[in-house]
Amino acid sequence: MARFAYELARRSATEREQLAQILSCEPDKLDCEPDKLDRELDTLTARAKTKALKIKITPQTRDRARAGRFAYVHRRGQDFADGIWVVNPLFIIDLAHEQLANHENDQPAREEAFFAGAGLDEDELRAAGQEDRERRNAERLRQAEATNSNLGLGHDLRAGLMDPTPGQLQALKAIICHLLARHYRDVIAYGVGWTDQDRQQPIGDTGRREPRQPDAILDAELERALNDPDPLRGIAQLTASWASAFALDLDGVTRTKTLGTDRMARKLADALPGGHSPRRAAVWEFLRPMLSPRLATLHRDTFVFDQPLETTVELAAHRGESDLADLDLPDDTEAAAS
Repeated sequence: MARFAYELARRSATEREQLAQILSCEPDKLDCEPDKLDRELDTLTARAKTKALKIKITPQTRDRARAGRFAYVHRRGQDFADGIWVVNPLFIIDLAHEQLANHENDQPAREEAFFAGAGLDEDELRAAGQEDRERRNAERLRQAEATNSNLGLGHDLRAGLMDPTPGQLQALKAIICHLLARHYRDVIAYGVGWTDQDRQQPIGDTGRREPRQPDAILDAELERALNDPDPLRGIAQLTASWASAFALDLDGVTRTKTLGTDRMARKLADALPGGHSPRRAAVWEFLRPMLSPRLATLHRDTFVFDQPLETTVELAAHRGESDLADLDLPDDTEAAAS
């Protein structure tokens, strides 16, 4: 490892001088002994292997690498420690040399020339670490403040819904109506266009009528719902316009027009998928009281699945075997006396 680091480090005279200072070589003798750095590195490598050296990465080491710009720092957010990758090979060599010196003498390492050459002292290192800790503390405090704010918002919403004001109810109506109009424009126009003559236009001189343009129908329906002073009734009006699209008698609807059955089939299926579902059951519960008996019978099977016919008659008892003895008839003597 040391030799590989050295190969990376000897790219410039400055790096060679720094390496010489780390290994306690006299720079002015390097020209006379060009192999001296190699020998020192070999010695360092052998000692590291003999002592099974493990480089200890401490908070001070991280701060030193960060402050001296010997490493690439990747900020991973307030919940994780920053990722630090050493990019200067001399930093690793100096760490190994320093820890071997501590291991040998059991004394604190001297201020190494490499770090001293970077113009760093203990105060700067402590300041860099303190700045990082303060930043993390500020991020944690901000996160805690935001969490408490969100929880407080939830409490406020639940309390506010206990007794909403008239203005809130009107705003609620506007929100729901605009959402319905945005997502189900053609479905609403389809339902209203074939059920309300005011939303239709004549077809030449044929005497027949067809729906107006979808945007015109939607704008009129949305305006009518928003102008209703009762918020719930306004929502119900636009919902009924949407639901009417699923209760049409298709014999009275054209196939190929803009709001014809062929072009609307896919949109209707997307708006209310087939099969048994809570939403489909809710639409039937909302729509059924407003349908005529004929339309209720026509569409019942498309909304209701495996629901038995409600009756108060005990059909099994009515169709079972019977005997005259089961009838509560008066005795013959009582009949004769009477």
